[in-house]
Amino acid sequence: MFWFWFNQDGTIDTSGRTPYFTSGRNMHNSFLGINPGEGGGGGGYSFSGNSAGLMFNYFANGGSVDGLSFNKGYAIWSTMDDAKSNMYYDGDQMLSGDTGGISFHRAKFSSDFSQTMSNISWLANTLIGAGATANIPGTGAFRHNEIWHVTKTKGTSFVWQDRWRNPGAKYWRGQQVRAYEPAKRLGNKLTKAGGVLLAADIAMSGQIRPSHWINAAMLGASTTGVGSIVAGAWFVTDMGVGAINYMSGSGFTTLSDVIDQSDWGQRKTIEMYNGLY
Repeated sequence: MFWFWFNQDGTIDTSGRTPYFTSGRNMHNSFLGINPGEGGGGGGYSFSGNSAGLMFNYFANGGSVDGLSFNKGYAIWSTMDDAKSNMYYDGDQMLSGDTGGISFHRAKFSSDFSQTMSNISWLANTLIGAGATANIPGTGAFRHNEIWHVTKTKGTSFVWQDRWRNPGAKYWRGQQVRAYEPAKRLGNKLTKAGGVLLAADIAMSGQIRPSHWINAAMLGASTTGVGSIVAGAWFVTDMGVGAINYMSGSGFTTLSDVIDQSDWGQRKTIEMYNGLY
């Protein structure tokens, strides 16, 4: 999570301290007094998930609070670059056009409740993904799928070979994969659960991000043997990038986060409405 703290006069505090605040108490999205019962004074904005990464990288790379503004749940700021055409913020719309080398950015800030819902959604999706990935070996997909089939006595048969279409071969393939049916049924249930959670994440966030499209594609692919291997490889890579970033001190930023937080990802994100997070 990334925080902005405000001074009593409403300006953003850049001292690195959080004066006038009680330790262990979260006070954000509001202006609070120094003493109980006072209005006005310090307060803060919290940023979580992709937005926290965007804001952290902005300031870590030398960004300043100059030109930073807040509008309907978003922090908005600009940077200079060499791009001729970029996304820029105009009212409630993200529009594309010639900005004269100025890139406009925005990041959503959230409350404790929205942060909690975001964490729950991420954890639930991660657990389903982990469960589905761990279930792949039990489905027999590595040995028996739509492209290859490891026979008992005649090596590996491939779909482009004549013997694949042999009636006897079809029968024995069916017999061999029967033992994997329980794991396949579990995999189907996990795929459906993943679809429900993906839809819920889109609904609660109010956004359709590139990672949503990727995960939807992986869910669709996982209904097949080869597709489930691809989906499992994506999950492992996604979480692996997160683990590497975590160990390097950049937080648990997954490959999905990297894609969503990139300039391309921000341009491709569809803003439907102001969601919970």
